[in-house]
Amino acid sequence: MRAEIWNVGKGIKVANVDAKSLERFLLEDGVYKIVYEDGREEWRVVVKEGNVYL
Repeated sequence: MRAEIWNVGKGIKVANVDAKSLERFLLEDGVYKIVYEDGREEWRVVVKEGNVYL
């Protein structure tokens, strides 16, 4: 299944990827909207604390 990843704060599309590889594209702090090809939407907040993503 494919998914589009949007960085909401920057207003840009980060990637259009296979849903299995989402984590590789969520590397910057920010709020992300993920839209799957079946219409589902998911929101994620990424905050990097040291070398750990929370």
